[in-house]
Amino acid sequence: MTAPRSPHSRLSAALVLLALSAVSVSASEFTTAVNYAAGTSPISIVVADFNGDGKPDLAIADFNSGDVSILLGNGNGTFQTAVSYGAGTRPISIATGDFNGDGILDLAIANNASSGTVSILLGQGNGTFKQGAAYPAGSSSRYVAVGDFNDDGNLDLAVANQTSNNVSILLGNGNGTFQAPVNYNAGSAPVFVAAVALGTSGVLDLVVADASSGIQSTVSVLLGNGDGTFQPAVSYSTGSRPESVAVADFNGDGIPDLATADYSANEVSVLLGTGNGAFGQAVNYTVGTEPVAIATADFNGDGYADLVTANFDEKNVSVLLGNGDGTFKTAVSYGAGSYPRAIAAVDVNGDNAPDLEVANDIGNNVSILLNTGGTFVTTTSSPNPSNFGQPVTFSTTVAASLSGSPTPTGSVTWTENGSTVLGTMTLNSSGQASLIVSTLTSGTDTITTAYSGNSTYNPNSAPPLTQTVNGGNGPLVTLNPTSLTFATQDIGTKSAPQVVTLTNVGNATLTITSITTTANFHQSNTCGSGLLAGGSCTINVSFAPAKAGMLTGTLSVTDNAPGSPQTVSLSGTGTVVELMPSSLAFGSQTINTTSPPQTITLTNLAANSALSITGLDITGTDSTDFAETNTCGHSVPARSSCTITVTFTPTTTGQLNASVSISDNGGGSPQTVPLSGTGAN
Repeated sequence: MTAPRSPHSRLSAALVLLALSAVSVSASEFTTAVNYAAGTSPISIVVADFNGDGKPDLAIADFNSGDVSILLGNGNGTFQTAVSYGAGTRPISIATGDFNGDGILDLAIANNASSGTVSILLGQGNGTFKQGAAYPAGSSSRYVAVGDFNDDGNLDLAVANQTSNNVSILLGNGNGTFQAPVNYNAGSAPVFVAAVALGTSGVLDLVVADASSGIQSTVSVLLGNGDGTFQPAVSYSTGSRPESVAVADFNGDGIPDLATADYSANEVSVLLGTGNGAFGQAVNYTVGTEPVAIATADFNGDGYADLVTANFDEKNVSVLLGNGDGTFKTAVSYGAGSYPRAIAAVDVNGDNAPDLEVANDIGNNVSILLNTGGTFVTTTSSPNPSNFGQPVTFSTTVAASLSGSPTPTGSVTWTENGSTVLGTMTLNSSGQASLIVSTLTSGTDTITTAYSGNSTYNPNSAPPLTQTVNGGNGPLVTLNPTSLTFATQDIGTKSAPQVVTLTNVGNATLTITSITTTANFHQSNTCGSGLLAGGSCTINVSFAPAKAGMLTGTLSVTDNAPGSPQTVSLSGTGTVVELMPSSLAFGSQTINTTSPPQTITLTNLAANSALSITGLDITGTDSTDFAETNTCGHSVPARSSCTITVTFTPTTTGQLNASVSISDNGGGSPQTVPLSGTGAN
């Protein structure tokens, strides 16, 4: 017996939903397919850890050889030789779950005989399986899905039955056995069923792909009642002959959406959810020829759900990157094996970038396409354990997961106990970054490291690092920020204050002896003489330059905490050049006419030295629409002033902008006065 060839008997994909945190967008790419032999006519695939080693394995339903192939994973994207286990007649779909409550994954296989059945293979925890019972389903069973439909803690089965136009529900007994099927009508020729909670109650519902060629193509939605029963099917139109359904939130509104692989239309239909299990009108996207399976994952790490289809006739897969608003970019195709029939999207090499696993019907194999956006992120600390208040160095390396790939660039951010950001550093040319921290809290801390990603690599995170901090019976000071930079300020004047927050992150009262600043800077504070554990106060720092030029200083806090005095570095530029007013606005002026003049007064605030002017002109995008004359010349005596007269003669309509720019030796050069005006007809 050969595998079914009629268009509306093409196989559907295993549905895989993968959630990733993210921040940065990369271009999703995949390597050339590497093939691994399976049984005869592999037609369905599921990815899970069957031997408990933490590495993804493959289970494949082989239609013509009547068995299931198990390919144990090596954890690096490669797989061991397939081992076969008998199933029923014409196994066409495979799913996994712990059906007997022993903590070990089992398999459920839908068999596509005229009187459909579901075979159970019980896992033994080492990647091997033993034969369980077979249970009747409907006529020509096509797809099996797993879920707890009656909320009793036991997994149940839902089976789409193609020729009986229904879905069979087999409630699980929790010991690896199942009750007699109860059938619920679906649409015409149901070939796929997904079990997913479409509402906010968490109750599982059913989404069924109805692949009949004789009526309008649809997906049927059967809302669950939470007790193992389902409401009558409600149908929604799709493209021609949907063979598979993927469910995810494609537009970020928190409501599940649907995507179908439409075999005859060579399209994907996207139906956005409107809430309570209802869906809007389908929007279609072109993919390869005869898309027979679909899966969803975030392939490029931008936080948006993407889609991939297995295209039976074209021998490839199509990847559609999501825009996050329910729309998708143009499909990009990658070669697979001979006549792909099923697809999954799971990270199989541990780099946190979803890969593609494709079951190839005529090729008798499975293709693995690795995601090129993956990285390995590792973080170490020294010393560990450390003492309270002791500096600890966190070192992180970001490496490409595929050999021969360029060194990752971007930044990494370290966070303590899920909430306190310790710092962010840019990767060096070797893909490494480090951070020294002396403010870790006492006890056992969990340090997470997030890699930002870039245009080549997806965002990723290192495995959590446990840092032990001994001691801590005392106060500990943090200052935020640890540096302040002030804008250019006239000498003899004081800037608006900038705020430094002092926090006692220790577990004892902080005694503050003094808070001081060096020359040219001033402070006031709310801290008083002490601060309870966990308390904070504010220090307001102002810049009051006494001379021109770049000036630096220090805010110092003297107390009874480690590292006293704690400091904040301060900087600012003083200038003797006072410009009044600080900007000129000319309003509306008819083009090719000249405005009344406006005047800027330049004052040399220096007490004993002249201001040397080396340049005074108008600069900026629209500099030719403004003109100036001045009385300043090349020098302005101490405590003296000169004037700069500006006119506006617009040559075009619209908003026009420029600046008066003065180059001098007075500090903060060049000083500028913004100019604006509007040209009018």
